Parts: sequence; structure tokens; C-alpha cells
Amino acid sequence: MFIIQNDKNIVRMYAAHVLDLVNHFKWRYKLQKKISDADAKTCIEKEKALKRNWNDLDETDTWTDPYFDANGFINLERFLF
Repeated sequence: MFIIQNDKNIVRMYAAHVLDLVNHFKWRYKLQKKISDADAKTCIEKEKALKRNWNDLDETDTWTDPYFDANGFINLERFLF
């Protein structure tokens, strides 16, 4: 752990990088969970399990709804972190 003072740009870059890493490993965990839930052993079974269970991407903007209310961000303090 380290402390960065007097440089908001560096803080923002490190925060973005940390969030990117967290999201990356969360995504990998979700994919592995789908494979293990399907009890897939071979590459072909794993591919079929992922295709059958693929539902994470939403082509509409409704995926943002949990983050906003009529006044804007629901948890502004968390967003500003």
C-alpha cells in the first residue's frame, strides 16, 4: 500500500487500473463458474456451456439503471472514489 499526494491524475490512473484488474478477475470467475455449473470437462463441452449460458451483455442501456435515480448517481460518494 502506498499514499499518493498532490497529484489527482496519478490517483485516478491507479484507481482505474485497480478497478480494471478487479473486473477482469471477476469476469474470469463468472466464466469458470458457468463451466463448472455445467460440469463441462472437454473444450467442446466448455464452449457449449458458455454459449448456452451467455447472457451478460445487454444491448440496451438498461444495465445502467441500478446506478442512477431521478437525481443522478445513487451513491455519489462511491463514484467519486
